[in-house]
Amino acid sequence: MNNEVEEVKKWIEKIDKAEKHYENYYQAVRDIREYYKDARSDSRLRGKYNIFWSTVETLKPFLYFKQPHPYVERNQKSGNKTEALACKILEKALEWNLQQFDFDSVIKYARNDFLISGMGIVWEQYKPTFKTLPHPEIAGACLEFKDSEKVETVYVNPEHFLADCDKVGIWEDVSWVAKKLFMSKQEVICLLY
Repeated sequence: MNNEVEEVKKWIEKIDKAEKHYENYYQAVRDIREYYKDARSDSRLRGKYNIFWSTVETLKPFLYFKQPHPYVERNQKSGNKTEALACKILEKALEWNLQQFDFDSVIKYARNDFLISGMGIVWEQYKPTFKTLPHPEIAGACLEFKDSEKVETVYVNPEHFLADCDKVGIWEDVSWVAKKLFMSKQEVICLLY
C-alpha cells in the first residue's frame, strides 16, 4: 500500500510539473484563437483584413481535404493470390473502421488546431463493452465477458494535452503523454469499479 501511495505522489508531481511547463503554451493557444476569431468591434478597423485568418483558411485544404481511401499493397509484389486477397481484406477493414465514427470531423479539428496553434492532436481510444450473465454452474455468481470492442480516433484540445517535460529534447525522448479528462465523481467511480 505504501508503494502505491509513493507512486501516486510521484505521478502528481510529474503532472503538476508538466502543467506548469505547458501553462504559457496554453495561454498562447487561447490568445491565438482569439486573434484568429478577430472579434474586433472597433470602428477604426473597418476595411482592415485579418491576414492570419485568410492564410489559415487557404492552407486548410492543402493539409486535409477529405477522408482518405485506404490503399494496402505488398512490399514485394508477387503473383501470390493469398497475399493479394489479404491486402483487399485489410483495405475493406480500414474502410469499415473509418465509417464507424466521424473520422473526418476529428481530423479537421486537429488540422485546424495545427494551423492555428502548432499542435493538432488526435487520440486513439479503445472502447470495449461487456456483458454479464449468470454463471451456469455456481448459483448467485456471474460471468462477465467482452461483448464487442472498437477503437475510435478522438480529438484532443491542445489545452488538455500533457507530456513528459523532464530532459526532453526531441519527441522520441518523451516517456509519457496524457490528456485531461473532466469527469464527475460518479463517472470516475463507474469507470474504475
